[in-house]
Amino acid sequence: MFITIKRGIFSSSLICWKLFSRSAVQVYGDMGDKLTSVRPPGIVRNWDLRTYDVQNLESQCSKAIIEIKNAADFVASAHPFSYDTVLKPLLECDRLYGRDGNIYSLFTVGSMVAESAEIRTTCSRLKGILNEAFLDLHMRTDIYHNLKKYKEEKSKQDNLSKELSKVLDRLILKGQRNGLELSKEVQEEVKRVKKEMSLFSLQFCRNLGEDNTLLYFSKDDLEGMDIGFLSALEKDEATGKYILTLKYPDYIPVMKKCVVPETRRSYETAFNSRCVPQNVEILENLVRLREEQAGLLGYSNHAAYTQEILMAKSPEIVEKFFRELYEKVKTRWEQERAKMLELKKQDCDRFGYEYDGLIHMWDFSRLYHMMIDKEFSLDQDLLKQYFPLEVVLEGMLKIYQGLLGLRFTKFANPEVWSDEVTAYEVTDTDSGSLMGYFYLDLFPREGKYGHARCGILQQACLDVTEERQKVGALLICNFPRPTPTNPSLLSHDEVVTLFHEFGHAMHIICAKAETSLLLSMSVEWDFVEAPSQMLENWCYVKDSLRLMSKHYKTGEALPDDMLENLVKSKKANGGAMKLRQITLATVDQRMHREGRYELGQMYKDALNEFMGLEPTVGTNMLASFSHLAEDYDARYYSYMWSLVYGEDMFETVFGNEDVLNPLAGRKYRQWILEPGATLDGMEMLKGFLGREPSLDPFLRAMGLLPTENL
Repeated sequence: MFITIKRGIFSSSLICWKLFSRSAVQVYGDMGDKLTSVRPPGIVRNWDLRTYDVQNLESQCSKAIIEIKNAADFVASAHPFSYDTVLKPLLECDRLYGRDGNIYSLFTVGSMVAESAEIRTTCSRLKGILNEAFLDLHMRTDIYHNLKKYKEEKSKQDNLSKELSKVLDRLILKGQRNGLELSKEVQEEVKRVKKEMSLFSLQFCRNLGEDNTLLYFSKDDLEGMDIGFLSALEKDEATGKYILTLKYPDYIPVMKKCVVPETRRSYETAFNSRCVPQNVEILENLVRLREEQAGLLGYSNHAAYTQEILMAKSPEIVEKFFRELYEKVKTRWEQERAKMLELKKQDCDRFGYEYDGLIHMWDFSRLYHMMIDKEFSLDQDLLKQYFPLEVVLEGMLKIYQGLLGLRFTKFANPEVWSDEVTAYEVTDTDSGSLMGYFYLDLFPREGKYGHARCGILQQACLDVTEERQKVGALLICNFPRPTPTNPSLLSHDEVVTLFHEFGHAMHIICAKAETSLLLSMSVEWDFVEAPSQMLENWCYVKDSLRLMSKHYKTGEALPDDMLENLVKSKKANGGAMKLRQITLATVDQRMHREGRYELGQMYKDALNEFMGLEPTVGTNMLASFSHLAEDYDARYYSYMWSLVYGEDMFETVFGNEDVLNPLAGRKYRQWILEPGATLDGMEMLKGFLGREPSLDPFLRAMGLLPTENL
């Protein structure tokens, strides 16, 4: 049964004391040095990628392709039709070789985190080959027709569960959307286009991941940067200059804190010129191919094709959503812009630079954070001292364990791809059963995926024997490394990032779907971010912030005035950051709705239209905007769309009073995390909220609607 609660019924201070006062994790096994790593029980693969070579990886890929072909042939010749001859072989094939399958994950994860450039490149190449093999399976008309016949003739006789019936419908719909009801000539063209798109997408990400641009700045160039930041940088022996990469731990602090405009200009130019022109050409080709596919399949544009099966349903609805949202937030941005320009004038007067009355892209981050710090009396350098990574991590794990009824146990010496990676065992506190593991890869390395994301090492679905696999989730982040004198200290933005990505990990681990096709990340793409966006609120609530903060030297708690101001700062991003998201989502929509290819000009036009800003001459940030090359084409609107749901879920069930309430947390786990895609997003929302979703909590969270309207 689902838990039904109303806010205010439970006293979280009484319920939560025992859950949140204990140590965050226990330790499994001997944590001393060992010569031999250990594979966590239930994990089927060796994840020490250092033990693989190219030949071994190619052999696994070749075997996988043979097995995919054998499974396809078996289903195509199925007789008589039954679950065992039609549906089950396809489910097993997806579990092993489909997206996030046990073999596919090896190549996906290897391409992002392997220490060896050769292994990363090989994994990326083999991922493309496996993609093609799986595409061939899904483009087979004989399989498609057998699925339809099975549904019509035998599925009722087999008494399929609701979940399996939904899987069958999804596979048939996939065939329809692949053009399998159209002529053979059209099908071949669709297959060609899909294969080309897959290769271009992989190449785009490979180019970005292998970028190793270095910049060199003197101490004077980096005026405004604190000694802790500078001491962590390497120096060039010949010039004595500091060496900076284009990784986030280097780039973001400089753009926020450096007072020298020319340093910020040159750094921002380099950052937003990554992979120009090669990735611009790739993205233009992807847009053309997506438009071609939509035309072949009878759709007016790629956005219409993509959004048909999402919660938004159509580009027209997305456009209306953003048009209405823009009207609500543009006044806020006008006010923020005036404040930022005044701060720039003061900055120029103080440091002796000419004031030009403009906000350049290399000014934006510095001025925006200066505005927030001034408005809410926040000192970001001081604030970081209260967020050492180990303290944040321990507090975060306490919160998630108490909310979701889980126990995390650190696993000693797991098989992993880098000595920096840690793993934790996850058990259910009620049953004591082992659910799986999460792995943390938190620091930047050369060639490693450069952003933050959550991935899947092993899915939680049933295997061929109908036993549930132990799940493996992976967090990839790029936080500042510890130095000889200081631990890794996180900005508050980085605390939010960690909490958000760990929310995805919990979605992966808690999902109870039986099939890989309906697990957590298979929900509608404009709902997939909602759970983690809801959880970002915990980083703006006093009770949870107290658990995640402590001064790295003195151990003192975050002072009350800083805590209060940090909580208030949540409403500070009502203008600038929302319009930035609207700008990027609009570029994505226009690109895939209008079939426009002049990408640099399109971004320039949208940035000017919505924010009155200009991109830096010679840059094209779309060349490093990997969302548009991977899963977010015509779907980048999802971040803002799902944020509406996230804020509604938080305000309605948790609010600021119940963030540590385990009964509310269990309701969240049961209604939002466990179903995976066995329920549609709207079904989950209505069940969790007890009503239709509302826009009002989203507007209140931005400070655009009075809290009296609650």
